[in-house]
Amino acid sequence: MHSMEEFIELDSVNNDFVEVFVNLHQEPFAVITDKIKVFNEVYYQLTRMMYERPMPVDLSAYVSDIKADLGWNYSAELVMSMAFHLLLLVDRKERPINNFFLQAVSERFSECIFWKPFQYRNETLKAEGVQLSYRFRPRPVAVRELREKYIHWNSITRDYDLLCIEEVITLWDNFPDRHEVAKMINESINHSTTQRSDTDLAHLRHFMEVNLMAENTAAAWECPESRMWGDHQILYEHIEELENEKRNLQGRIAELEAENEQLHTLLSNEKNNTGRDRRFTLPQIVNYCKGCVQWTDVHSIVAMLNKLLRRTATTEDEELIDSIEEEFLHRHHGNAYIQNNYHAPVGQVANYD
Repeated sequence: MHSMEEFIELDSVNNDFVEVFVNLHQEPFAVITDKIKVFNEVYYQLTRMMYERPMPVDLSAYVSDIKADLGWNYSAELVMSMAFHLLLLVDRKERPINNFFLQAVSERFSECIFWKPFQYRNETLKAEGVQLSYRFRPRPVAVRELREKYIHWNSITRDYDLLCIEEVITLWDNFPDRHEVAKMINESINHSTTQRSDTDLAHLRHFMEVNLMAENTAAAWECPESRMWGDHQILYEHIEELENEKRNLQGRIAELEAENEQLHTLLSNEKNNTGRDRRFTLPQIVNYCKGCVQWTDVHSIVAMLNKLLRRTATTEDEELIDSIEEEFLHRHHGNAYIQNNYHAPVGQVANYD
C-alpha cells in the first residue's frame, strides 16, 4: 500500500485531489474514511480499467469490489468520482478507455454529493493544460502463485494473439519469470478451446519457443559467480516469502473463522435466542441504525455489514444496507446538494476527450 507522500511523488495531480479530499471532512460531506486507503483503492481500480477496458455492463462488478474493499456503500460514490475525473486528465490517445463505460459512470454517479468538488478541480486542471502522466502499469503476482491457480490464458491473450501474449509476459520484469509465464501460456494452448487452426497453433508454439521461451537469450546469461550468488539469494528470498505467506494465511484463517462465527450468530434461524445464541435479523439491525441520531453512531455497523456480507449478499441485502446511508444522507442534506445539470443526448455518447 502506497503512502500519501508516494502518491504525490507519483504524480503532482494527486496533490490537487488530496486538497479536495481533505475538504470532504467538512460539512456537508463529513467523510471520515482514511485517505490512504481511498487513494490506493482509486489507483487499483484505475489500473484495472486501463487493462480490462471495461464496458458499461462491467460497472456493477467494479462497484461491488469497491464496497467489499472499503466496507461502506458511499465509498463507491467517492472512489468512482475521483477515478472518473482522474481519467479525464489522462492522454486518451496513448491510453484509450471506452467512452460508453465513462458515460455509464457519469450517469450513475454524477448526482452524488462527491462528484462536483472533483469535477471543479478537474476543470481547473484541464484549463491549465495539466495531464496525468502515470502509466497505470499493474504489478503482477509472483509467478509461483500462478501455478497454484487456474488461469484462462485463452481469454487473457484474446485467443493467443501474439501482441497480447507479449504484453502479458512483459508485465514481469526479469527473464526467469517471463520464461515461466511463456511456458504456462504455451502449455495451455493444448488444452484450450480456440478458433485457430492446427497449423496456426503449430506456428504460434514454434514462435514462442524460439523467441519467448529460449533458454539461450541474452537476458538468461550471467557470469557463473553472480549466477551462483543469485541462485542462493533467490532461494533465501523464496523461503522468506513462504514464511510471510504462511503468517498471512494463518491470520486470514483466524479472520475467516471469526467472520463465520459472526455470520452464524447474525443469520442463524435456531429458536434458542438467549446468551451466546441470541440472534438479530438484518432488518432489525437496519432499523436500529436508522433510529440513531448521528451517522457516527452507525458507520462502524454499516462497515461491518458490508464486510461480513460481501460476496454472499443478495440484492435485497445490499439495498437494505445501502438504505441506512441513504437515510442519513437525506436526513442531513435533503435534495439541495443532489444536483446535476449534465444529460447526454439520447442515443449519443458523451465525448470525454
